[in-house]
Amino acid sequence: MSIYQVSQEFSDLRWGTMMPVMVKIGDNIVQLRARGTFSVIVSDPAVLESGAPAPDDLPFYLKNFAVSAITDLIGIQSRNLSSAGELTSQPRVYEAQFKTLLAERLQNAGVQLKDAVIEAIESL
Repeated sequence: MSIYQVSQEFSDLRWGTMMPVMVKIGDNIVQLRARGTFSVIVSDPAVLESGAPAPDDLPFYLKNFAVSAITDLIGIQSRNLSSAGELTSQPRVYEAQFKTLLAERLQNAGVQLKDAVIEAIESL
């Protein structure tokens, strides 16, 4: 019997970069942190169970997908910016791209992204 069920929802999952993401913006090396929330729906319980740890550890397991997506997004966007302020002042501008990256990663884990929010991207 499966631990997870199709259409089972996990909401208000919080994510955040534990360590700063270091990127080169213009001529400067900048340290950035980001945080937000997301929610998912189980789409393939068998796939989720094969890769996921115990149910109590599922939020941490899923959080890693969000951190990976935001880290990649910051890296991609930093190539096109002249200052960190362009990224930190408007985190919601990047949400659509973040959602796309996150959805792709989660799909391979047997879950479907329902929603995701970037609450903040901050320069240290």
